[in-house]
Formats: sequence, C-alpha cells, structure tokens
Amino acid sequence: MKITRLLISASMFVVLAFSGTAMGDSFIKQTTHTDGFQMQGQNMQPRDDTVSMWLTDNMARSDSKDGTFIIRTDEGMLYMIDHEKKKYAEMPLSSLGDMKKMMGLDKLSDEEAKMMEQQMQGMMAMMQITGTITPTDETKKIKDYNCKKYIGDLNIGMMNSKIDYWASKDVELNYEAFKKLTLSEMLFMPGADKLVEEMAKMEGFVVYAEGTMNMMGTNVKTIIELLEVDEKDAPAGTYDIPEGYKKEEFNPMSQMGR
Repeated sequence: MKITRLLISASMFVVLAFSGTAMGDSFIKQTTHTDGFQMQGQNMQPRDDTVSMWLTDNMARSDSKDGTFIIRTDEGMLYMIDHEKKKYAEMPLSSLGDMKKMMGLDKLSDEEAKMMEQQMQGMMAMMQITGTITPTDETKKIKDYNCKKYIGDLNIGMMNSKIDYWASKDVELNYEAFKKLTLSEMLFMPGADKLVEEMAKMEGFVVYAEGTMNMMGTNVKTIIELLEVDEKDAPAGTYDIPEGYKKEEFNPMSQMGR
C-alpha cells in the first residue's frame, strides 16, 4: 500500500542539526514490517519489505517492493521505475511540492484546470499529510548506536499513526543526499512540506521505529529497523535507467495509491 510506504518514508526522513560529509557513495539497508489485519471483511496479509538506498552528492536511488526511485540533481529529474512492466516515468525536481505541476494542471486551459481541481478536491483532502514530532529525554543503545527517543503523531486524511522513533547521531552517511531522496517521495502528498519542517526536530538517523496506524478503527502495527550503513562504491549503472525500459507519462494518482 503506497500510503503505508509514505508513512514509512516520513519516519525515515531526518534532518541533522549538523552537516554530514560523504566520501563517495553511501549504502543503507532497512527492513519494514507491517502486521496483517482485517478490514471491511477482507484479510490483509502481513507485509515485509527491504528498502535499499544508494546515495552520493548529486544522485540517489531507493529500491523496494514498490519499485525504484532515482534522483539525478545533475539532470534536475526524478525517475520512477516499474521493473515488472519495464517502464519508467519522470518528473522535474522543480515540480515537487507544486501540486498543479505534479497533476499536470499547468498544461491545461484555465477552465479545464479549474474543473479538474474541483473534481480532485475531496481526494486531495483525503491525502493531506500532517504530523508532529515530540522530543523526549529518554535514551538507550540499539546495536552500536546511542539513540534518543522521539514521539511522532502522523496523519494522512482519516488515518492516524503513533510512532516511537529512536534516532542516533552515530550513523555516518551522506545526510544531504538521503534528505533529497526521502523528500522526493514525501512530496507526492499535500502538506508534506510542513511535515518535513516538523521532522527537523529529530537529530540523527532513525535506527529503529515502532508504531501503530489506525485505519477506520483498525490498528495496524509497523516496525522499521536499520540493518546496514556503509561507505562503498555503487555498482555501475546504479543511478541510470535500465536499458530497454520504455518511458510512460507520469501518473501522480498511481504514485499515491500504488
């Protein structure tokens, strides 16, 4: 579910109070687990995913079950890759956060754009993302990292998620590149720019997070855990579109609902 992944992306996004410097490429691997649940007579199976990320100063890549995101700031472009269909879509980085451009409304006539906006108002309200982060004085060591606890209260429309984050400054990676990657995914949601400001209260990188998302009265537990952080050379072609993949038009509603 794309909405669940966006909450996970929000939980991974952290802005440091200090600058991080990278020597080459950073590699990050995280696991995410979502419990199974029942809703409206349907049984949803538990979901486990491994998110792998490669980061360098002007390029970044994220791979998960939902596909691949590639950011090329040297090209000013975000690429979204569907490996099953062997297709990709692209969006200028300058369009992120501008819902009219993301929805393609800027290419329509004023009358067509107004009509489309009216049709989408209800749906966009349901996708509105908000949240607060509350720092605590609680600390503990997780693996080799000294962590501090933050309490998150995140909302997407009528869905609420309460998450305990454990973030550490001990994690060494290219934070600026990581920030760009996660921000690009979050900005498909209205209001994400304000949530980014709230997330800036956290210092360090999320090593572990555990929370419960309430969807229409059903509680769903999610766990995020950092597995690996390393500095090493990315394989050749990591930040490129795979050969033979065909370009398709970007569909923002597909990205939000996938």
